[in-house]
Amino acid sequence: MDLPDSIYKLQHLSVLEISHCTKLKIGRSPTYHSFGSLSEYGFLKLEYLNLNNCENLTELDLLMMPDYFPELKYLYLDGTNIRMIPESISRFARLRRLGIKNCMQLRKIPRLPQSIRTVCAMNCKSLNSESLNCLLSQVSLSLLKL
Repeated sequence: MDLPDSIYKLQHLSVLEISHCTKLKIGRSPTYHSFGSLSEYGFLKLEYLNLNNCENLTELDLLMMPDYFPELKYLYLDGTNIRMIPESISRFARLRRLGIKNCMQLRKIPRLPQSIRTVCAMNCKSLNSESLNCLLSQVSLSLLKL
């Protein structure tokens, strides 16, 4: 399932919750175009993005573009099948909370932005030790649940 193109015209949207949408596609398939429309519009006021339990979500490259989400503060990816979080997450200057619980395929988390205060990464069984050490070394975190 693709999001309707008209959603990208909602430039004042501050909350987008698409959780439990098991057929949502966000990726690089040749027929996929939904999030590609962001380059034209972006979600300039979006502060809260919830993609929990969107099982088809396996990569974040198209989502992790700070210019498209300049106000993003809360990002929830719990129960998705993402394998890594792109390095570009470090450029989300306002991101305060990251939820990645039960991301069983998640192997890599890069350095997070300095603004981050809470990371919930429980039950991420494939997470490599380098990523765990990186998370633990970020002393600005007020809450880290592993």
